[in-house]
Amino acid sequence: MNTIIEQLKPTNISSNGFKTALIHDDTYTKVKEYSNPQVLEKFKDEWDFPDENIIDIFNEMKNFLYLSTISQKENFNIEIHEPLLVIDKMWHIFMQFTEDYTTFCNDFFGFFLHHRPFSKTTLERTIAALKTEGKTYSAEKRTQLSKQLELIEKTFGFDHVKKWYIDYAVDYSPEILTAALRPIFHDSESHINPLVDKNIINQMSKNDLKSTIIGIYSSSCFCGGAGCGRYCTCNSNGSSGSGGGTQKICI
Repeated sequence: MNTIIEQLKPTNISSNGFKTALIHDDTYTKVKEYSNPQVLEKFKDEWDFPDENIIDIFNEMKNFLYLSTISQKENFNIEIHEPLLVIDKMWHIFMQFTEDYTTFCNDFFGFFLHHRPFSKTTLERTIAALKTEGKTYSAEKRTQLSKQLELIEKTFGFDHVKKWYIDYAVDYSPEILTAALRPIFHDSESHINPLVDKNIINQMSKNDLKSTIIGIYSSSCFCGGAGCGRYCTCNSNGSSGSGGGTQKICI
């Protein structure tokens, strides 16, 4: 069986089976062909989705990043709406590989594409600014979303509007994302952090304490030697390695 690394291939087939009306320029062709198996493996460590879903999300993230550069040329910023949250999660993973992400942006776009989260402070400032112009936030959101849908259709075809705002809304709803997020650890906390008696710890010498810490954590891959979660780098959750299953490579 192929691993997720071997399966990574660019695609322009939407979930409904129709070919998308993709634009044809050199930049987009290169973006489509770009692959990064490390990003996919890291995403799989954190999210419990099938390989084919992860590959599709990665490809759609690339589409979103490309669309972001197109929108900026038209003096318009696209946003991550609720149906696109899973794309945002993949973007977060990609940005953790800072050198790869920087190279990707510079090579394909000619500049660093920043991620600007929408905070409560940003919301309050936006509402206040709109109020001075005699506009409401709800009306502005409708206008923004309408422009975004038009840009998606213009760039990729209408089937991509459906894929992002209907298919993804169902397949990656907030409830499904909550259930798919792997726990930090799968086993009991007593295995992960046995140094629970601070009175005993405080009586140890520095050398004894360092030796104790080394003895506990040096053999693990962020799973405490007990069970894997989204910060574990071994393969006992079946997220890497050709054999899958419960084999550990770090214990």
